[in-house]
Amino acid sequence: SLHNVDMTIEQIKEFVERGYDLAVISEMNLATPHKVLRYLRENEEIHNVSVLYKDYLNMMRAQGNTFERESAVFPRELVRRHDELVDLQNKEKNKNRIKEALRDYPEIKERFRVYSSIYQFEANGYVICVPRDAADIVREGQVLHHCVGGNNYLSKHSRGESVILFLRKKDHPKKRYYTLEVQGQEVRQAYGAHDKKPNWEEVSEVIEEFKRNVLLRTERRAV
Repeated sequence: SLHNVDMTIEQIKEFVERGYDLAVISEMNLATPHKVLRYLRENEEIHNVSVLYKDYLNMMRAQGNTFERESAVFPRELVRRHDELVDLQNKEKNKNRIKEALRDYPEIKERFRVYSSIYQFEANGYVICVPRDAADIVREGQVLHHCVGGNNYLSKHSRGESVILFLRKKDHPKKRYYTLEVQGQEVRQAYGAHDKKPNWEEVSEVIEEFKRNVLLRTERRAV
């Protein structure tokens, strides 16, 4: 708070006039108010620089940084360092999410062999694959930035209410491309990166063949 920070009236006035987030004042124990204000001025071209700076300091502290070096308090490239910390934070969240999914949905791994014998398919330069475990589905959502890795889809797949499948190009089977949700004899949903619909001119033929040769010939039953 302001009561715990040794700032002049002029410095407080400048802070307010420039529209800096007052929450960053709590970080003044890391350096003098003069240095903090100078740093914010030097980076004023950055949108909401004081908010970004506060986020940066919070993430550094969460990583265990004690700010012994001035370069840690005042990074040369604030946006780049901020974004690197966000990426690191997201990686940790992703790891934790995968651990949770493996713990909560072991049935997905148990269903892999049976589902592979039913749904594994190849045609027209494409392959349709079955996820090996819950982690496989979560990673699909993380890489393609859509919601398939959420508990709703994991739960339905683990209970056999619907089946999540991966559509890949045969030449690049490890590269994530489109995600399918199958229910009964229908492909209920198909999504690519960022929830975009597939290029149907490109993949409709393989999906129709999959329906004819797999879904319509398979008498669905609980596994």
